[in-house]
Amino acid sequence: MIDFSLIMPVRNNMSGLKVALGAFQLFTAHPERFEIHLLVDDNDPDMDDYFYLAEEYKLKIHIHIVKPTDNFSNDYYNWALQHCRGTNIMVWNDDCYIQTNAWDNKVRAKIAGYVGHNGIYLVDMWDSTRFFADSKIEFCRFPMISRKAVDIVGFFFFPTVRNWPADKVIWDLYAHIKRIIPCHEVKIQHDHNFDHENDPSKSRFMRILQEDKKNGVFPVNALDVIARLEAAINERL
Repeated sequence: MIDFSLIMPVRNNMSGLKVALGAFQLFTAHPERFEIHLLVDDNDPDMDDYFYLAEEYKLKIHIHIVKPTDNFSNDYYNWALQHCRGTNIMVWNDDCYIQTNAWDNKVRAKIAGYVGHNGIYLVDMWDSTRFFADSKIEFCRFPMISRKAVDIVGFFFFPTVRNWPADKVIWDLYAHIKRIIPCHEVKIQHDHNFDHENDPSKSRFMRILQEDKKNGVFPVNALDVIARLEAAINERL
C-alpha cells in the first residue's frame, strides 16, 4: 500500500534534487509506502542522469518525460495524477527538502487523529517560505491533499492557474470547507530565490502570473468545486 505519492517537476537542478531525495531517504520512516514521481522536460540537459537515481536511493522513484510547458498546475502536477497510487498526493519542488525525522509517521498520526474529515482534507505542513514576501499572507506552499478529495474535484490544482499562486487558491478552497489538517511539526526547507520573486524579466513564474492576471484568470470561480466537496462531505454525516 502506498500512503504518499509525491509529484516533483525537475529541470537542470541535479544538485538540489539530490538534496531533496537524500532528505527523503534519511527522514522517511516507511519508504516502502512512499513513491516519488519526477517530471522531466524532454529537453532537460540532465536527462540521462535522472534514470540512475533509482539506483542511488532506496526510494520508489518514477521518471516521466513531458513536453515543456508554462502550465505547471495542469500539465505537470495534474497530469501526474494518473500515475499516483497513494492515498495522499504531495507536490514538491527541486529546491526544497524535508527536515523532520519520520515525517510520514507524523502525518499519518495527524490524519488519523483529525475526527470527521471523511477522507476529504488538505494537510498543512510548515515550510520556510510560508509568508508571501509582500502581503505577509500565511498559507501552505506545499499542500498535501487526500486522493479522495482530488478524485472528487478532478484535479489537484485549478488547471487555469498555471503556477503560483495555485497553492494559495487551493488553500483558500479547503479553508472554506474547513478541511485543513495542521501538521506544523513537519518542517520543509525551501531554498527559494526571492531576488527573482517580483521581477518578470528574471522570474518565469512572475511572468506567467502577470499574463494570467491580464487574461482574467483571477478571481478563480470555485463555487462548483465547493458544491461537489460539500455534497461528498454531507453524504457521510
